[in-house]
Amino acid sequence: MSTAYLTLPSSQLHRLAPPAVVGEALLSDRSPEGYFGTYFTENRPRVSPEVCVDILRFFARYGQQCVIPTLDLDSVDDRVRPSVKLVLDSLTYRAGLYGSRYYTVPEAFLYYTDCTPVCRVPRVVAETISGTRKTAAIGSFGEVARQG
Repeated sequence: MSTAYLTLPSSQLHRLAPPAVVGEALLSDRSPEGYFGTYFTENRPRVSPEVCVDILRFFARYGQQCVIPTLDLDSVDDRVRPSVKLVLDSLTYRAGLYGSRYYTVPEAFLYYTDCTPVCRVPRVVAETISGTRKTAAIGSFGEVARQG
């Protein structure tokens, strides 16, 4: 659902529910730990870093309309903090390096991570993740992946 808002031309967005309605639906579908759910159903309680980062990308763009004022890591809303931590931990520990149960290639996760400002990691962390020690400034994991 959140991907539609980020990929459709703005001239077509009037056909969708307002971002505030979608944001509330996304916030209401979280696991007991606070992660965003992969499916909108109680009988399939799955969590996926790929889905979490896609939803965070939605909030990065439409958060002001969804009562999520910022995704700034120092002051992130408690309703999204667990998913932010899951995504950052997945990067730090290279959890999606070979894909996952739901996504067979890591690009699904890495692409959305690179597009989501809160998920951009500092240079030292990025170097640790990639296993390289670049001397140039590196702004996000995606840049490391492209260079390494």
